[in-house]
Amino acid sequence: MLIYMGAVLQRKLMTVFHYALKPSGFLMLGGAETVGAQADLFAVIDKKHRIFVKRPIETPSSFQIPVEYTPSRSPHRGARLPTEMHTPPSFQNEANRLVLDRYGPPGVIVDENFQIIQFRGKTGFYLEPAPGDAAQSLNLLKMAREGLLHGLQTALYGARKSDKPVHKQGLRVTHNGTHHELDLHVIPLAVPGEERHFLVLFEEAGSVGEAAPEVALSPPQQPSSDDERVKQLQEELAASREYLQSIIQDLEAANEELQSANEEILSSNEELQSTNEELDTAKEELQSTNEELNTVNEELHGRNEELSRVNSDLVNLLGCVEIAIVIVGSDLSIRRFTPMAEKVLNLIPTDIGRPISQIKPNIECPGLEKMIVRVIDTVTIQEMNVRDSEGNWYALRIRPYKNVENRIDGAVLALFDIASRRHELELRQARDGTRAIVEVVRQPLVVLDGHLRVQAINRAFTEMFGLSNDDVLHRHVYDLGGGTWDAPPLHRLLDDVLPRQGRCAGFRVEHEFVRGEPMQLAVDAARIDGGDPGTALVVLAIHDLTRLDASPAPPATAPA
Repeated sequence: MLIYMGAVLQRKLMTVFHYALKPSGFLMLGGAETVGAQADLFAVIDKKHRIFVKRPIETPSSFQIPVEYTPSRSPHRGARLPTEMHTPPSFQNEANRLVLDRYGPPGVIVDENFQIIQFRGKTGFYLEPAPGDAAQSLNLLKMAREGLLHGLQTALYGARKSDKPVHKQGLRVTHNGTHHELDLHVIPLAVPGEERHFLVLFEEAGSVGEAAPEVALSPPQQPSSDDERVKQLQEELAASREYLQSIIQDLEAANEELQSANEEILSSNEELQSTNEELDTAKEELQSTNEELNTVNEELHGRNEELSRVNSDLVNLLGCVEIAIVIVGSDLSIRRFTPMAEKVLNLIPTDIGRPISQIKPNIECPGLEKMIVRVIDTVTIQEMNVRDSEGNWYALRIRPYKNVENRIDGAVLALFDIASRRHELELRQARDGTRAIVEVVRQPLVVLDGHLRVQAINRAFTEMFGLSNDDVLHRHVYDLGGGTWDAPPLHRLLDDVLPRQGRCAGFRVEHEFVRGEPMQLAVDAARIDGGDPGTALVVLAIHDLTRLDASPAPPATAPA
């Protein structure tokens, strides 16, 4: 959660963690978190897993507990004892502190990185603050005064490498233009559960066991001889060589580590390249598979569209068929039926999927289920005549249902209306009989439909008016003879008198039906209504009065 907090809040939390953490405890952070600017409060134990340990330094003075807590006093508790009764005698500790301050050598405690953890005694003659960042200025090597750095470096690196105390004698330090000799002691400190520390002591040369409340400064001394100066330079040169040798060893170790890390990086790079090649191959395979899937998807889309079109065609076909058809599966469950079958077999849309044995059809067919099973088993066609509850007769035909693989997968039931066929046959016979009668009669006859179109004529009509069947049949009566039949008297007979009276005898018509031959006709007409104009018939019987020697025909009369 630290990554979601600001820098100020992170510093406060790190201070709280340092205050609350036990000396032997650990601080574990997330993979993307770090101690940040508070690196002086914690030491790294495992950098990969972000595990830190508390440094043995005091909590910064700016630390404050964010929540104040005032313990409540219980009335049942006894009175608070005096402080003197709880604090053990500290005379010995005070005496030890005074002895160390007055007679102990000054020194510091540093960590593995030579950062000063604690100052002990007066170290101003040997150390001075370095300019720059306060956290970096506490480095012991940066605070060493002139003349002390080479010996101090050698001693610190030697103690850290060997983990044993190192003693350096005859070191010279310069302070305010004066030279001062001292002995240097670097002692490793090992505390279980904590990182290693070092105690660095600065001891006056030849003053062991003497009281030294203050370091006595000797006036500047000049070397007594050139040998002493050479000896000093040789010692400094030896110290520099030892320091340089330690740096070289550290550099070689660092180079070995870098070389090992480089080899690991090269190996990792090769593995990454191999993985990248595998990923490229997998990507190509996925692209090829994706293209195949797109092709299959397009084919499936086309087939779905074709199936939808076929299904729509089938639904429209079944809706237009005026035949009761039912399709059942091998388990005798209803798959599909036409709208005509809903009325004849008493079906509803929710009956799809139900066994046909659970349906009560309107037809009288007790062995319907057995007939369907026989058709499926024997692959034969079964036919029989059945009657519905209203007395209408139907021809039932059951045939096997074959799929596209030519396998039997059910049966198809079809019901044909026999009464309609009989009625059509009777109508056809009646029309044939009418035509035969018209042909036999010697008087000119013409039969019109409800729209006054010629349906039949006899031979006498063709002989009287000189018209053939091709010139007359299925033509409007007013268009006959090239329009010569479009006569007002004939209009009055067919459009006015006959629709009102239904029949008329001896209706007189004088007109030139044949060009150049005026004719006087007496027409007997009768209208037979069939319920609508399409089925009505008009029969005209014509008498030619111009060829008769008898008296004029009587006037037209209508039945009472």
